[in-house]
Amino acid sequence: MYNVARWTSSSLLKRVEEYFGVTRLYCGTAKEWDNWGSRFVIEHPYINWLYNKIDSIQEVLQYPFYKLYDILYYIRYRYIIKTHYVPTGLPPGEWYETDERLIFSMFNLLVDFIEIEKANMQRLCKSNSYSNTPWYLIYRSREQGLQYLNWEITLTGEDGRQSYTAQEQLALYNWWTEIRPNRLDPYESTGYNSHCDTRDWQLWDDVDDVLQPMLRQIREIQNDYNVEDTDMMIRLVRVRASLWT
Repeated sequence: MYNVARWTSSSLLKRVEEYFGVTRLYCGTAKEWDNWGSRFVIEHPYINWLYNKIDSIQEVLQYPFYKLYDILYYIRYRYIIKTHYVPTGLPPGEWYETDERLIFSMFNLLVDFIEIEKANMQRLCKSNSYSNTPWYLIYRSREQGLQYLNWEITLTGEDGRQSYTAQEQLALYNWWTEIRPNRLDPYESTGYNSHCDTRDWQLWDDVDDVLQPMLRQIREIQNDYNVEDTDMMIRLVRVRASLWT
């Protein structure tokens, strides 16, 4: 069931909270939420009772609307966001080996997680604002996603786990979007392409003397890239339990 707006979050009840000195928590760690909830029940028992009653009334009166939203969001998740589907982000119409599809799938999921899910957390929790984006469109913001990650990095807490996983997510995101796309092309950096453009391919006298060392160097660079890709994929797997909102 998807609640568009809780009555307990209305502007009227916010004014009630202000009058009674209630400080609402909009974002925090699990422990911070537990502590806030416990304090709220103890310090404001009558407001807590009122909220429970209002929630119960809303559940009954808006039940038909909830069922409608269930249908709308089934359509959204099934045909628009396609949460059952793993996108590669690769241009269609070409052949891609499984290893390439695998790494692109993993890291494009990370990109969507930060630019969509984390961005919405920043928009709703930190900025406390709602977008005019219709239900059938996807709200995406690289800037807000990174803002939320940078805020999470400051949440060192008792064990620092949330801060650590946020740092890893940010490092992996930057590697995938900024560093990896700017790798040197081994065929260009070794001079292989420029050499091939100038040589007469009917003459093979310099194959061993010139091209073979270049090809060996190309293979070494490609192997280094593959090792780096594998290391980054392993790092992503290690923080996969933190990829939820």
